[in-house]
Amino acid sequence: MLDDKERKIFAENLNFYMNKFGKTQADIVSDLGVNKSTISTWCKGVKMPRMGTIQVLANYFGVKKSDLVEQKEEYEKELSLADIPGIKAIQHRKYKVLGSIACGEPSYATEDFAEYVDICSDVEADFVLIAKGDSMINARIEDGDYVFIKAQPDVRNGQIAAVLINDQATLKRIYKKNDYVMLQAENPRYEPIIITKRDADNVRIIGRAIAFQSNIS
Repeated sequence: MLDDKERKIFAENLNFYMNKFGKTQADIVSDLGVNKSTISTWCKGVKMPRMGTIQVLANYFGVKKSDLVEQKEEYEKELSLADIPGIKAIQHRKYKVLGSIACGEPSYATEDFAEYVDICSDVEADFVLIAKGDSMINARIEDGDYVFIKAQPDVRNGQIAAVLINDQATLKRIYKKNDYVMLQAENPRYEPIIITKRDADNVRIIGRAIAFQSNIS
């Protein structure tokens, strides 16, 4: 006969994977045909399904059956936070860091990096660049910060963009005028970069900066 500890471990693991993959009880009811009241008892640790059903759940989440029935020490902190009323577990996405981008004079951005970085899933970025320099510090972007970029060929006035100038990358706030575009730093030590119509063919916006992430040392 199952004891309370086994049911609790299963409930914690089930809730963990539901949070991790953004699944609700209603999703499982719809996708697997599980009774609504049954999934509720599983999530609360009141009851536990048979091993055949646990395997079905494991296949659903793409994990091992043992991941649902065995206690996982590395999950304990995240699970305890998810159990606190008013706190929602943060879902994460992993992005490849393509290279560095200058916050100062333009410099080359490479795609040879093998580094990856996580951020919460509500950030809809396409790639990540590492900020270099101090020209964007008044926008709170510091040297070494990860800057999350949404790939797009244009931005609105005042938005921060990753820009290629003669294949050299820089991060600046964009201001469009009648006959030129100004790339404005967020540090008074740096003069703005003026792009005239004559130079426009050598300049390309590769994306809009939508978030950044700092490392706490």
